[in-house]
Amino acid sequence: MTRPAAKGGAAEDLVGLRARVEACLQGAALATGCQAHLTRPEPDYLDFRDDGGLARLYAANARALGRPEPVEREPFAMTDMANVSHVVRAIHPMLDIGSGDAVPHDPAFAAAAVSATADRSLLDAAVVLALTVVDLRPGAFTL
Repeated sequence: MTRPAAKGGAAEDLVGLRARVEACLQGAALATGCQAHLTRPEPDYLDFRDDGGLARLYAANARALGRPEPVEREPFAMTDMANVSHVVRAIHPMLDIGSGDAVPHDPAFAAAAVSATADRSLLDAAVVLALTVVDLRPGAFTL
């Protein structure tokens, strides 16, 4: 038994990609004299839709707190959070925790995540998010 996964750059890409992957799996099963029983998880994980207005507010608040400018990146994250972003405004900013070139899910990143630098980054991110929420209120003010 295997649990293959396929990700597309956008929700609409997933339909065609899924059909091709399923055809490959069925073809492999046929070629090897096996059977393929395919099931689909529901709901699909969609592409993340970053809200530009929220992202600009977040970036301005990060700058005001002295944090580095959030990094622009390619579309990512076909997750449940991405599904939420299709329904409500959402952002998914990344913050520097002092991990250097390490990326999430690497042991070096895990070690950096328990550092004083990471703690400070997390607290700053919480403040920046709170300030961003305040900016969304009617008649918003800055603290």
